[in-house]
Amino acid sequence: MNAIGKNKLGYVLTYKRFLGEYSRKIQKNYNITLDKAKIKAILECRPILRKENEGNIKIEQYKRLFKRVKIKVNKDEKFSYFIDEGIIIENANTVIDNLTPDYAYFVDNSIQQMRKKNQISSNEIANQNLILIDIIQKYIKRILRKVKKSKDIQLEKKETIIYTLERMLTDEAKNLKDALQRILFCNQILWQTGHKLIGLGRLDKILERFPVEDDSYEDIKSFLRILHKDYRFKSSEMLGDTGQVIVLGGLEADGSYYVNEYTYLFLKANIELHFPDPKIYLRVADETPEDLLCLAIESIASGLGGPLLSNDNRVIPALLQFGYKENAYNYAVSACWEPLIPGMSLEQNNLCALDFGKCIYNTIQDSRFVLCDSFIQIMQLFMECIDNELDMLIEKMDKIQWEPDPILTLLTNGCLEKDRDISVGGAYYNNYGMLSVGISTAVNSLINIDKFAFECAELTLGQIVEMLMLNYSEHFAFRERLIKNERLFGKDDKKVIEITSAIQEHVEAYLSKYSNMFGGKVKFGLSSPSYISLASIVPATFDGRYSGAPYATHISCFGNVTPIEIVQFASKLNYNGIRANGNVVDIVLPSVLINDKQKKLLSFIKGSIKQGVYQMQFNVLSYKQLLEAKENPEKYPGLIVRVWGFSAYFVDLPEEYQNHLIERAKMQEGVI
Repeated sequence: MNAIGKNKLGYVLTYKRFLGEYSRKIQKNYNITLDKAKIKAILECRPILRKENEGNIKIEQYKRLFKRVKIKVNKDEKFSYFIDEGIIIENANTVIDNLTPDYAYFVDNSIQQMRKKNQISSNEIANQNLILIDIIQKYIKRILRKVKKSKDIQLEKKETIIYTLERMLTDEAKNLKDALQRILFCNQILWQTGHKLIGLGRLDKILERFPVEDDSYEDIKSFLRILHKDYRFKSSEMLGDTGQVIVLGGLEADGSYYVNEYTYLFLKANIELHFPDPKIYLRVADETPEDLLCLAIESIASGLGGPLLSNDNRVIPALLQFGYKENAYNYAVSACWEPLIPGMSLEQNNLCALDFGKCIYNTIQDSRFVLCDSFIQIMQLFMECIDNELDMLIEKMDKIQWEPDPILTLLTNGCLEKDRDISVGGAYYNNYGMLSVGISTAVNSLINIDKFAFECAELTLGQIVEMLMLNYSEHFAFRERLIKNERLFGKDDKKVIEITSAIQEHVEAYLSKYSNMFGGKVKFGLSSPSYISLASIVPATFDGRYSGAPYATHISCFGNVTPIEIVQFASKLNYNGIRANGNVVDIVLPSVLINDKQKKLLSFIKGSIKQGVYQMQFNVLSYKQLLEAKENPEKYPGLIVRVWGFSAYFVDLPEEYQNHLIERAKMQEGVI
């Protein structure tokens, strides 16, 4: 290896924590072993390092980054969009992500107009914005030069790309093509600078002022194809977990339901392309047009795993109570389902997950458990374990330091007025959010303890501890009785609802006392992506769950509970205020039934909205097909399933997630 090669190797390995992230992406992209991916990463990686002697370190990093980005010309589409995957920015702190920016800022303003707006102010953030705007302008001009020199692009497409990029420098968007190019460019620079799980927001609302033309549908399909192209690179925890969520529809402050031609066009294009990503999040209400719901059902029935339906009749009042005021009517989401106000929020809604399954396990393992002589004492001990878990989670949240973020600062309302970067509280809203997992495990375990230890006194508390330590190895028959208990989480049963509500109320009481370093609050919800990962380290629990087995997904149940029952149950829970951070009813429908019963599904969805479900999503699955796809993945490359809050190709999922979906499909086919 020559001297240059040795220097590069040392340069990259000095920052191996960044190299590790990139090598995992290469492993996914090229389907090679991690060792080979690391070698390839060393050769390709171009880190943008921090230089402590620079005044504004992050701005200086951006200058170097946008000079070094390899510009790629898109030969197949009429828009410019690319990401140089080899560049990694070194960060000293946690990067802000998992949110939806204000794309309207780029749609409504040219580079010249952005500059004029910031020249009015003379504060530090205005000066930072002006430097960043200059960096962005030079980057656009670099792209333009590359496009103009290219001989590979069809002339008509080339002229369109040049025209839309040049207008970005001088004028606001005038038509759909202008607007889509600007949204893509804004999205591109966020991913390029290391932001993950970036949402796409209320695109029908953002695009409303641009008339629909003859080629608008094709433009939207091109837009979606481009965003899907970097599917593997953008995936975070798992392939498909990109955070690229398009929000459509929604209630207005005057009580009307917002919908336009673009609402339908995005849904139709999504169905036709049949990609798992980007994903659609449809805000619904009693006033939602029936033909729009029918289109959503067509998408669900096709196996896309979406759209996720969010009931504005419940969500907006909850957000108003939390403190979002009239902005609640403009909510979008973080990576999956957690509400935030786009362009106004730091809102980090996925900072941690409260594990109720772990809490009930810790309750039973506590030495005081066997000394309890009433169910009330059991509940008190369980709530104490929740408090201990919350203490730990709050301590972790309070230790987070956010990386300075000039790009999100430019795009976020409040930062310029406050003269603060978004990383130090510049946004209008600066709240945190946590998720929760294992609620059904906790509730069912508590119900079983009450029934078998107190109501019928069939077991002592010591015997319960012993049974769980043995992981049911000598108690298979009794485990079946636990699973088949008529009182289950998800049943419209008074006691089940009382226990679930008591847990919600206790968490709310604890969190209502909390303020983060910016004076923001923290909200939680009964949904989390961690129903397999966190459960894998929790031993057996008294709901019949084996050690390490998954929890139920969101608001759902492994037992004999029908979709109607789970909706009736979920609709009676309180999600207001602090409890507003996503509460998804997760329903599996057998594919053998869905095609012939779409009218019944329409009636079910309309009834669920009216009853008061908060959010709901559907997985249309075939047990036999999933089994075959696992055994013969080459036959099912395009089979799409829903995983926590995103859609993905079944064959790309880790085995434990495949097994989980297979088990749910098998169980539900036996229930319905």
